[in-house]
Amino acid sequence: MLSSPGSEIPMDRLLYTPQEAAELTSFTRDWLVRAASRGEIPHRRYGKRLFRFAHEDLEAIKEMGACPVEPRP
Repeated sequence: MLSSPGSEIPMDRLLYTPQEAAELTSFTRDWLVRAASRGEIPHRRYGKRLFRFAHEDLEAIKEMGACPVEPRP
């Protein structure tokens, strides 16, 4: 289920993987992981490299006004 940038994020899950978060927010998975590892966006970290995103995290990321990364041609 993909969401457009202005739409609501479904609350049917407690936590989302970076790939699932990317599909819901239109940001790339790599951008989300890099930004989370630098502490620039809200996230949940389990261990050193396992990132998850809660519904509140995804809403906050969208409200921060960050622009989705455009893929290179």
